[in-house]
Amino acid sequence: DTPLNKQKITTLFRNGFSSKNSSGIFDNTFDYIIAGLAPGGDVAVWTRSNWGHSAEVGFYKAKKMDSLKIPEFSRTEYQEKLKRAISGNDLKWSKILNSKKDSIPYGIWRDKYRQKFNWKFQCNLESKLEDSDIKIKLFNGEEFILINDELSEKEISLKAVPSEIKLIHLYQKKTKRSWADLDENDVYKAFKTLSAENKNTPIIIECNLNNQGEIESVNAKNKSKTIQLKLIED
Repeated sequence: DTPLNKQKITTLFRNGFSSKNSSGIFDNTFDYIIAGLAPGGDVAVWTRSNWGHSAEVGFYKAKKMDSLKIPEFSRTEYQEKLKRAISGNDLKWSKILNSKKDSIPYGIWRDKYRQKFNWKFQCNLESKLEDSDIKIKLFNGEEFILINDELSEKEISLKAVPSEIKLIHLYQKKTKRSWADLDENDVYKAFKTLSAENKNTPIIIECNLNNQGEIESVNAKNKSKTIQLKLIED
C-alpha cells in the first residue's frame, strides 16, 4: 500500500478551475481520481473532471505479486479486463503489445512522458470566435481547457509536452470542431531543439487558425527559432 498525496489532492479539489456552459462561466472542480498502469509497472494517479481537466497527483512503482494471493472472484475479473485491454486494437498500448515489430516501451512514461518543459499555449485568431473553448492534452495524461477570448495562456509554466489540441466554437450558428494531433517524435524533437542551450528556455506553442476557425498549423518557437510541427493525418 502507498499513501496518496492528500494535501495536493485536497488543494486541487478545493481550488478547482473555471468552466463554461450555456449560462456562462462558473466555478468547477474535479470529479474523481483515476490510476493508470504503464508497461514495466509505472503507475500514475490523476484527479480528473468530466469537464476536460486532469492533473497528476502521484507517480509510483507497482510491485510484482503472486496472483494467487488475489481473491478468486477478483482474480477472474482482473484477468478478463486484461484480456479486453490486450485485444482492444484501437488503443495505443494494445497495438504495441500485439505488434510483432515494435518492442514494448518499458519506462517511457517515467523517462519521456513526464519530462517537463517551460512553455505556454497561444492561439492566433483572425477574429474573435463565438462561444469557443480549446482543450490541450499532454503526453503525461494531464489536460486543461482555455475559455478566455484569446484562447491562450497568459503565463509560461513547467509542464509536460502537448499531444493534442481540440477547438470547439460556434460558426454560422452551428457547433464546429477542429483537431490537431501532434506527431510524438516530431514534437519532442522540437522541444529538445528549442531548449538545447537552456532547459528552462521559454517556449510558445502557437496554434494558427484560418478565417473559419479551423486549425491550420501549429508551431513551437522560442525567441530566435520557429519550428512548424507535424500533424497526424486522420
